[in-house]
Amino acid sequence: MVEPGHFARTFRRDVPAPLNGLIAISILNWLALFLVTGFLGGSALGTSPINPNEFFVGYPSRRTIVSPQIWMFSLVYTAISLLLPVATIWALTLYAFLGDHPLDRKIWVLDARLNRPALVLASLFSLVWFYCVVRDLATSSSAWAALR
Repeated sequence: MVEPGHFARTFRRDVPAPLNGLIAISILNWLALFLVTGFLGGSALGTSPINPNEFFVGYPSRRTIVSPQIWMFSLVYTAISLLLPVATIWALTLYAFLGDHPLDRKIWVLDARLNRPALVLASLFSLVWFYCVVRDLATSSSAWAALR
């Protein structure tokens, strides 16, 4: 029987400190994003300002009017927060494929042979995620620029 926390300790020991830090920051920032988005009443990502004086954040079913500064903060912070895990997955995938190292052992999946394929699948998913976030960021940014 594996003791509780074994995989987490093994993973932290086998992955370099900067990458562990990036993983921790990604997770904490993701949680903070939910708090900030909830406090603001939604996100500006994928939204377009109504006019130069009316900006809103929201979910598909609800909108909250905010100042242009809050709208821009929400847009940038949401995009960064959603892209940070993508960067983390890509960094972890690069680390996994750069030679012989401890990731070849059992760490987070049951069979060590599945570590690299799991990272490849996660990287492919994060590529789609990256495209969607950047597309929404570009849509909102171009709508904002058209108002200026």
